[in-house]
Amino acid sequence: MKHLFREGKFVEVDGVKRLEFLGNNEEANSKFKDSAFRMTNLVSLYDFEQLKGTEYYYIYKAYGFDDAKGFVGSKRQDPKEVAHSLKKILNGNNEDVINYEDLTLGCGYSEIENDIFWDVNNNIIFVKGEEALKNVCVELVMSGFERLGVKRTKESEELYLSNAIDIPMIVKLFNLDPEKFAEENIKKLKLLYN
Repeated sequence: MKHLFREGKFVEVDGVKRLEFLGNNEEANSKFKDSAFRMTNLVSLYDFEQLKGTEYYYIYKAYGFDDAKGFVGSKRQDPKEVAHSLKKILNGNNEDVINYEDLTLGCGYSEIENDIFWDVNNNIIFVKGEEALKNVCVELVMSGFERLGVKRTKESEELYLSNAIDIPMIVKLFNLDPEKFAEENIKKLKLLYN
């Protein structure tokens, strides 16, 4: 698995956290639009796992077909393979990273390392920390709604996330109850989501 990363971190803009990307790798920048489109359109097929013994998470396509012949982008990913790749990078082995010279993932300096590492080749996102995980999951869901013309506010985020019972990573991350009404899930999100 060859990785090509676009790195970033969350910054607050008008009271809303937004993902800001850093670096200027031309190949990663050109592939990002397609990767983001695929991941936000198929967000209900994605889930996350924490790399054991670390503060790192990975978002990968957990659902889909085993044999995806003829179904572009529908093949599920093996979480063990994704975890193995992340572990290799964190241990300093960058042989599978195309743009390794710019990579801050696992660099050991918290003031330099970014929080979001979007692998545009494989449609996988590595995330440092639970807060960044929550923010990137919200970003994936809300980006799809923004394409439909939904104006993004704290209230619209809470409403759409509370109704996202078909998105496993949102249900798991915010511990939503599909049996509850949206209002009850909104109350829970207000307590959990910054």
